[in-house]
Amino acid sequence: MVELEIISLAIPLWAVLLCLIIAVVLIWQFLRFTIRLLLFFVLFFILLIGLDLLGVFTWIKDHILASFF
Repeated sequence: MVELEIISLAIPLWAVLLCLIIAVVLIWQFLRFTIRLLLFFVLFFILLIGLDLLGVFTWIKDHILASFF
């Protein structure tokens, strides 16, 4: 049986590989989440920029908010 010696501790190779596979899966899940979060914020700010270019916020300020003041 193949074992890995670390600090005079014999760890089986299958346990090391299992830990590596679990670590890779967890890292991939975290990266996938952060990529989705980044994509959401990028699309949100592109939407805000587009609405600003169309003058939606100016229209809201001039027509809707002006009626309250």
